[in-house]
Formats: sequence, C-alpha cells, structure tokens
Amino acid sequence: MEDINIIKSDIIGETINDFWKNDYDFSRYDSHKPVLVISLVYEKGSVEENAILKIVQACKLSDDSYQIMQLHSEDKLLWATIKERINAQAVILLGVHPQQLGISALFSLNDINHYASCVFIPALWVTQMEQEPELKRQLWTQALKPYFIDQQK
Repeated sequence: MEDINIIKSDIIGETINDFWKNDYDFSRYDSHKPVLVISLVYEKGSVEENAILKIVQACKLSDDSYQIMQLHSEDKLLWATIKERINAQAVILLGVHPQQLGISALFSLNDINHYASCVFIPALWVTQMEQEPELKRQLWTQALKPYFIDQQK
C-alpha cells in the first residue's frame, strides 16, 4: 500500500537548518569585548569600512571594547551560538536583519531594543544610510548617542 500524505506542509522549512551549522570560525573574536558590530561584508579600506569606523568613533568606543563581525546578506548564524562564544552586551546591526541571526522578535530600526539580556541597535547598511540622512540622524539621536554617550555621563 502506498503512503499517502494527507497534509502537505513545510512547517519549519529547510532554511532553518542553516542556523544549526557550527562551521563559523569564532577564533578571531574576543569574548571579553562588550560591543559587537555585525555588518554586511565590506572590503578593507573601503568607504563602507570608513563609515563603520566613524560610527564606532562617534560612540567613543575604544579598540578593546568592540569588534566587528561581517556576514553576507544570505548568511545565517544563530544568535544563541554567537552569544555563547562572544559575550556581547550590545550589538549594532548594520544591514544585517535579526532574522539572519534566528531572531524572530520585532525590533525597531534605529532604536534601542532589549532582547535576550542584550541591547540590539538595528540600522540600515551604511551605504543606504548615506542616501537617507534622516535615518542616519535618527540612528544617532535615538540609539547610539543615548546608549553610548548619554548613559556614560
């Protein structure tokens, strides 16, 4: 007798399996730096890298307080795995969507979001922000300045 599948559904889907791959190399990251910047991939010395470094400098972050993780737009890396390996207290997402990290919470763009004992500040990719100066200003006034500058006073 032939097996009949009465209900055909793809409840979880194959792409969810990507989050469980443990082949990402965390050896270059320091688990003691409190700020993690997760950005799209950029070339060394590029306009994008300079923009990211300006953001970090504006936040008055020293080299020993932050690190940058680069992901391609199609990469998926489970937040729980990142958190286990890199004990960040704050995460700035630049062009990286929370869903790429297996996070299904709704975050406000250019704002301080609390999730899993961590602060997330999601923003557009740096080249997109250059085209949207109002959103760039919002990122600074609503998230980066209040969290990194005003809180330190």
